[in-house]
Formats: sequence, structure tokens, C-alpha cells
Amino acid sequence: SLNLRLCEDETAEWYNITVHLKGSSGKMEELAGVIRKLSTQEIMNIEIQDYYTTTDNPILFFDIISQKLDTYPDMKFALIQFDIKRFKLINENYGEEAGTEMLHFITRQLSNYCNANQVSARVSGDVFMVMTPYEDKSEIDETIAEIQQKVKNFRNYSYELAFGVYLIENREESVRAICDYA
Repeated sequence: SLNLRLCEDETAEWYNITVHLKGSSGKMEELAGVIRKLSTQEIMNIEIQDYYTTTDNPILFFDIISQKLDTYPDMKFALIQFDIKRFKLINENYGEEAGTEMLHFITRQLSNYCNANQVSARVSGDVFMVMTPYEDKSEIDETIAEIQQKVKNFRNYSYELAFGVYLIENREESVRAICDYA
């Protein structure tokens, strides 16, 4: 099974290709396969999320932001960015393995927290983003408080988060620019 991202005219589509091989005595005698388009929910629930939403390649996160902005033109969205203050000290005091586990913990907690209209990703090092709909700015403050509550309980370590917020008003801007503003 293989998951594949194809682009045409700046529009990305994700597909799953599953191939079954049959044969005997080490010879391939039959090949059967299926190619199907993945839904956004499927994409977010499979392993490619970790690869395509991390430091090396946040493509999927940007694609989903773009898709949500297009799909819900009348919905107001905010982009919340946060990082772990003095994350270097976590690595120094508890070891790099603990730091890596902490980043995975936060990624999982965000994934569990987000509802169908929200999307989250680790976009670099210890930097995370959440795109969330809102009607009133107080909802953004509530979302930040909930995120803090969800991600603050890693091994009883003492750490703080620094947040930035960008209210997405100009949907004509590139997603990369929108993310930079947060």
C-alpha cells in the first residue's frame, strides 16, 4: 500500500494505491490493485500525517488549510501558533529522547483535541500550529486555554508555551504567508 500526493494546477490530491501480488515458487503470476482518492479525514488519520506535517515537509498542513479556506468561504478562521519556551533546556535537563517524546506527545494531544473544522501540525522544531474557526475573538482565547490544558501534562515537567494568533482575513494571501503572520 502506498499513499501518493499528485498536483495539477496548484491543486493537490491524495491517493492510496494498494497492490496485491500472487504467485508460487517465487514467481509473480498475478497482479491486482486499486487506486482511490483519500478523503481529508483519511489523510489526517494515517501515518503520512507525521511525515508531511513536520519540520521537513509541512505540505499536507498547508494543503488542508487552503482546502478549508476554499470549502468554508463564509467561516472566520484563526491560525494559532505556539512553541515551547526554552525547549533547549528540556533536551539539556532530561535528554534529547525525552524532548522528542514531548514533541510527539504534544502532536498526539493536538490531534486528539482538534475537531472536524480544526487542523493542527508541528511545523518546525518545537513550533506547532492550529487553524480553528471562530465567531467571536473570545473563542480564540478559550481555544488557547484548552490547548494549554491539553499539552501541559508531559511527565510533570515544568514548561511554558508562547502563543501567537493571526486572524485570517485576506484569503488571497498564500498559505505560507498566513502561517508566517501567526
